[in-house]
Amino acid sequence: MLSFASDKTKGLFGGSSNAPSSRFVALDIDSRKLRIVCADPRRDSPRFKRLVAVDVPDDVDLENAKATGQFIRDALRAQGLQHHKVLMDVPRSSAVLKSVQLPPVDSEREVPGMVRYQVEKELPFSIDEAVVDFTMEDHHHTGSNGNGNGNGNDESHDGQNVLVAAVRNSVVDHYLAVADAAGVKLQQLGLRPYADVRCLEACVASKATQSNVVLVHLTADEAEINVLIKGSLAFSRSAPIKTNGDAPPDVPGALAVEVVRSLQSVHAIQHGAKIERVWVVGGTGLEADLSKTLSSRLSVPCDQLDAIEALHIKKARVEGDGFITAIGLAIGHNGLGLPLDFLHPKKPPIERDMKKVRSFGAVAAAIIFVLAWVLYGVIHIGGLKADRDSLVNEYNQLEKDNRPVKKLGKRVSSIESWVESSNDWVDHWANLSGLFPSAKDVYLTKIQTNPNGTIGLTVKSRSSNVITELSEQLREAGYGVKLGSESTNADDLGYRYSTSVTLTPGAKMEIDVAKIEKVSRPEDDGSFDMIRRGSNGSSRYKSRGGRR
Repeated sequence: MLSFASDKTKGLFGGSSNAPSSRFVALDIDSRKLRIVCADPRRDSPRFKRLVAVDVPDDVDLENAKATGQFIRDALRAQGLQHHKVLMDVPRSSAVLKSVQLPPVDSEREVPGMVRYQVEKELPFSIDEAVVDFTMEDHHHTGSNGNGNGNGNDESHDGQNVLVAAVRNSVVDHYLAVADAAGVKLQQLGLRPYADVRCLEACVASKATQSNVVLVHLTADEAEINVLIKGSLAFSRSAPIKTNGDAPPDVPGALAVEVVRSLQSVHAIQHGAKIERVWVVGGTGLEADLSKTLSSRLSVPCDQLDAIEALHIKKARVEGDGFITAIGLAIGHNGLGLPLDFLHPKKPPIERDMKKVRSFGAVAAAIIFVLAWVLYGVIHIGGLKADRDSLVNEYNQLEKDNRPVKKLGKRVSSIESWVESSNDWVDHWANLSGLFPSAKDVYLTKIQTNPNGTIGLTVKSRSSNVITELSEQLREAGYGVKLGSESTNADDLGYRYSTSVTLTPGAKMEIDVAKIEKVSRPEDDGSFDMIRRGSNGSSRYKSRGGRR
């Protein structure tokens, strides 16, 4: 089984089977959808907290790491998931798979170096330009070239069969750049076929995973055809999904041909191994037609697999099984992990000459000992106090010189906090000016903005009903309104009632300043005259026509 192979590989090269300790997010993206699976780790299987599918806008270039990362950042922020560790996958079309036969080895430490040596001559690019990882397999061969075609090599050898996966450094760099632009930490970068198989193992009975099955995963860009022989991945390739012009061709029929061709290759390699079942997964809308077409051509049971239903994930609010890869990443990360991880590939150990290391350590220790005594003799004990006093004086002077900088830093922090609060108080003041009734009825004696995002007002009015009507009008405008206690106090101008008002701007409140109606002033308004006149009663501001 795949899980057995993963166990063996991790046992050989120091992998841990402990589940992760904190919540994580698995991401799978194609040209149409970003699928997000948020899960908490558990001992047996992850607890799925949220499954979300987000449409990829047409203007997002997935080849552009920065644009893709910014799109993912916005999608995660919208779900409140931007602070979790992230798992991603490489599609089958971006990786080269090779099945290599290693001779018997005396030490397991030799395997990574032998793998690199064996696969180097078979890669279509230099091994120095690639990230290479591998997993131990007990039998079978896989599709090998970049498109996943089988190599047809059916020779039998003694030794260990190893499945090797290689991707260019630029592919790994791309995903790291995407994570950097998204503002998240990329913890694991697996291979999509293995994530899919991990999910299949969790969805169907263990007996079914040990049989010979085909798993066809349709994405918006390609079809990944994976063949499992007795539970091990024996063949994997990708076929592009294409349409011609405005009239799409028979895509299910064309994909069925690709599946049949793949099975013919497997049949030749595996000496007539019989396929017992076909599973079709994906979220393209073509899955049902492809399943029906394959059933008629292969004469074997062919069904769609809905991982969400099979795993009884209650948190899902979506339909279809486009989540198989993201779910598989989460399942693999929770327990044994996926057998391939391009962020942490298995590498040859660094061989150390321990005799030289010990000799160097002894020499270094002797040198340090001698230098310590020389230093002790050069620096007199009596001079240490003078040095300390000098340093104290220097420190105090630096503290004094740094006070203006600290003060400025506090002002900068206050301004940044004000900017980050995203409350445009000037717009709110303009909005309140348009909402308040005429100054003949009510006027403000105090207005202030508070650190908690509220606006404090003190108002005086001619009647209590005016305050009640004002509070209703403010609520209709989107503000949360809290009235203080109302008091009455005789006023020479007739404003008897006074109260405090606390306003909380609504979370989705938007203010269009251009639509705020101008507040009319009374014809006998003399407030500006009071401002314009000096202490001697003469006007300080004049217009072309005389006094304003």
